[in-house]
Amino acid sequence: MGNEVSEPQRRPSGSSSRANKQYTFKIVVLGDRGTGKVTALINRVVHGLYTGKERPTTGVEFALCSLNDFATSVGGDRTAIRRDNVRLMLWDVGGQEKFGGKTRFYYEHAVAGIVVADATKPKTIKEAEAWVTDLRAKVANKGPNGENMSVPVIMFVNKVDQVSPKQLSALTPSLKEFVRSNDIMGFWTCSAKEDANLNKPVQMLVTKLLEQRHSDEIKLERSEGYSYKNWQPLELATHCAACQTEFSLFTWKHHCRSCGLIYCGNCTPHAVALRDKGYTTPVKICINCHHALVTAAKQKSSSSSTTTTSSSSSSLSSSSSSSSVSRSAKRPT
Repeated sequence: MGNEVSEPQRRPSGSSSRANKQYTFKIVVLGDRGTGKVTALINRVVHGLYTGKERPTTGVEFALCSLNDFATSVGGDRTAIRRDNVRLMLWDVGGQEKFGGKTRFYYEHAVAGIVVADATKPKTIKEAEAWVTDLRAKVANKGPNGENMSVPVIMFVNKVDQVSPKQLSALTPSLKEFVRSNDIMGFWTCSAKEDANLNKPVQMLVTKLLEQRHSDEIKLERSEGYSYKNWQPLELATHCAACQTEFSLFTWKHHCRSCGLIYCGNCTPHAVALRDKGYTTPVKICINCHHALVTAAKQKSSSSSTTTTSSSSSSLSSSSSSSSVSRSAKRPT
């Protein structure tokens, strides 16, 4: 998407094209003054700190962290993280900059947004819509085929430790409407003070960016004229279609190019050419489709052997009959 996503290409299984690559995703952090953008997203998520002191951001502040560092800070296993070296640039845009001419500069090269509201100030939820609108109006986001796409956005409702469950429940309808009307990925209530519910949403956002960057979606040319009966949208897959392993930031999703469903890497170990579907070089297929192809090939081979044996027998029988007729013709009367 935007500056970070390129057209997916068909490539053989085991390709090392992703290895050792480095990607930097610029994510702008938006919201009115006092919502806790710095305390929640910059200090707590990136640095693991909470000072309890809020100060307004003048202009813009940013923090840079690698995906390895980020995952490790939330208990991830450094060795289990994707080979890609992913870095996040979190740009905190000062609340006073809203609608200002400088935001276009701050948004430049951004690929996603995080908007922060204050649970103690319901009006900041309404103001969040203005931030999302401003971001999408100033960031040109094109899909792999040149189509217009919305910049992915997630929403944090911070300071839930300062409101009662009843007050939080009263906010839920407006939050759900905000998600629906603004087409964002979702909202999460959180607390920078208690370090609650901050990391998983960021992981989900990064996962989406990585998936869009290395989309494994099936994109056949129109001229090939093939459509997948059971094609499964990448963003809707939460579990492997074979082993039911839950997908996370640390697992790749793979479309089986034979059936169109989505599997984990362990369930797509094979790569074969599927000429009937337009793939002349090896592409990933799931273990089920691979088994079906192997079985079909064996049956075809067996059938061919049976046909050959039958033909040989017929030929021998015919030859024997001819020899018998020839001997009869030569026998004296």
